[in-house]
Amino acid sequence: MKIIILYVFIWIIYYQFSVAEQFDFIPIKINFNGIEVKDETIAVYGDYGSMLISFDNAENWKQIKVFKKGRIVKLFIEENRFTAFNDLGEAVVSRDSAKTWELFSFSSDSTLDAIPYPQGYFVRTEQTLLTLSYDFEIKNIFNLKSEPLYALNYSLKRLGYKFSLANFKDYLVAETDSSMLIRFDFNLEPID
Repeated sequence: MKIIILYVFIWIIYYQFSVAEQFDFIPIKINFNGIEVKDETIAVYGDYGSMLISFDNAENWKQIKVFKKGRIVKLFIEENRFTAFNDLGEAVVSRDSAKTWELFSFSSDSTLDAIPYPQGYFVRTEQTLLTLSYDFEIKNIFNLKSEPLYALNYSLKRLGYKFSLANFKDYLVAETDSSMLIRFDFNLEPID
């Protein structure tokens, strides 16, 4: 009888270990900053260079890490091309529906916002405005003459600059200081 109990006990332990290996727990480590939707694709992005992506109208989700560090500030989805910007002056591009990612570093300044325009991307950093090509080469730079954003109220200002750029009627418009707007041509020459 003791031998039967021993065999049952060993079988229970073996069964528990074999079943336990079938489960895979992946912790979600994202403080969400935004969402981008295109057709059936939904991407929610946030801190730690991570995002959650669903390709089937939110039926299934996959967590991916596209940057080693930093907070994703903007994501654009165009057909099979995904483009993301983080707050460390980096961008990543996937041309195969988020399977592989290519990293580009374009600035040592912290990125606050980015928008597409016909020739590439219009980017707001702490101290500059940039136009980038679709290959993330800097085309034009405009240095801002505003107070530094690294003061004690930095986090409040950073939130205020999140939607500080626009592309309107062949002009680029940027908020530079508390409610001051400047209109630029595509070469970042100020118009007014």
